[in-house]
Amino acid sequence: MKCLNQLLFFCKITILLLSTFSFATCVSESPALNYKILKGEHHVNDQLLILLHGMNSNTDMWNDFVKYIPKKTLVIAIEAPFTSKKNAYRWYDIDVTKKPYLSDVVQMDESTRKIEYFITTIQSKHKISTEKIAIAGFSQGAILSLNLALTNPEVVNFIGIFSGMLPDTMDTRISDTCSKLSFFITHGTQDKGIDIRLAEKMQVFLKENDIKVHMRVKDTGHTITDNQFKEFIHWWETSTQR
Repeated sequence: MKCLNQLLFFCKITILLLSTFSFATCVSESPALNYKILKGEHHVNDQLLILLHGMNSNTDMWNDFVKYIPKKTLVIAIEAPFTSKKNAYRWYDIDVTKKPYLSDVVQMDESTRKIEYFITTIQSKHKISTEKIAIAGFSQGAILSLNLALTNPEVVNFIGIFSGMLPDTMDTRISDTCSKLSFFITHGTQDKGIDIRLAEKMQVFLKENDIKVHMRVKDTGHTITDNQFKEFIHWWETSTQR
């Protein structure tokens, strides 16, 4: 009886270890993100638009802009994985007291990897060509959009940058195949969150790497106006028709 009990104990421990390993592997291979489908859920869509909110915000920031997005577009707003407080999320930690800003690159890469997996999964499910995929973000979401595109240019073709800047160490992390990308950058001269000079530095960097850039400077602050978003959508539609 003693041997039987020892055998049963050993079997329980083995099962527990195997289940733990399987769970860890699943999480690693299938990083989950919360998201909201804003448009096109019940239709066949020709193109995909991924939206990334800013730091300490959520997917609701995009609700007022949906009306400007054309039909046959699957629009998905993704929620950042790190919680700041109730209904407020961030893509990674950043110390804005340092000049230049100091970002948690490990968290940035983790969020980037999760978004990349998310996009490729949605693309495969809905059979949408990469040439018809755009990602756009505001502030920290813009920085992450740029990081994703420049390190994984095979995932998207068009990038909208609303009040963004270059991520830390980007000059050493850019992919060799980024010349296919097209960027729409819009920034306000009154932006107190991210100085417009950082947006101008980003524009120069992209052009130096033979990347197409369309930049619009507005007399606005750290925000997205209806006009800015409509200009982005018009640019995207025009660019896909070329």
